[in-house]
Amino acid sequence: MAIDDLRALTPGQWAGLNTRALNALLPAQWSSLDPSDLRSLTTTQWRSLELDDFDALTPTQWGALDAPDLNAFSTNQWKMMSPTDLRAFSALQWSQLSTDLLVALEPVQWAKLSPDSLRGLSASQWAVMETLDLRALSASQWSSVGTTAVSSLKPEQWRTLASDDLQSLLQTQWASVPPSSLRALESSQWSTLLADDFRGFSVSQWTSLASDDIHALTPSQWALIPSPLLKAMTSAQWSDRKSTRLNS
Repeated sequence: MAIDDLRALTPGQWAGLNTRALNALLPAQWSSLDPSDLRSLTTTQWRSLELDDFDALTPTQWGALDAPDLNAFSTNQWKMMSPTDLRAFSALQWSQLSTDLLVALEPVQWAKLSPDSLRGLSASQWAVMETLDLRALSASQWSSVGTTAVSSLKPEQWRTLASDDLQSLLQTQWASVPPSSLRALESSQWSTLLADDFRGFSVSQWTSLASDDIHALTPSQWALIPSPLLKAMTSAQWSDRKSTRLNS
């Protein structure tokens, strides 16, 4: 069919096309479709599309899809999507994705997501991200994700972050981390924090730290800690610090 003929079809006609007809369309035909035509496709139709069909769609077409369309894709289709396809989605579209589809993405796909895409994720979406996905994010991606991401991560997720990821977080991001997540950091992670990281902590966060956290800090790090945090330390924290210095 000619492109003009395809464009003449109504939404009802598009929704009635069978798999054989859809799979017969060429990439040039897919890229010419109006977004309203794409929004007419059913879950069964979306799941019948091949990789070439996905690759043919333009950023404008991807950006026009709504939540039912996006969540109609199968997990295998998500795994096949290129970085260009994924970057075409808006922050709003990312926030509408089911957790099943998010965890289906491969680490190499997460590593290519734009800051806007990552900022679109909700707290519940961040909380289900797997270890390999979190590790795939670069330092520049971590510094751009905002406070929702870091405040939503579970303690066990924090333990997977590399030192470069932790050092890239902004002061506003550190200030949003729950005490339970701070206490989950390993000694090896605490020992890599920099001056800007410490300046992001609030008094309540700092006084919530356990003795193991205090023990992990190096002498050079103690020289970077702001005075308000030192003044707020509890007697138990000072005792642990004194004991550590005496035994070192």
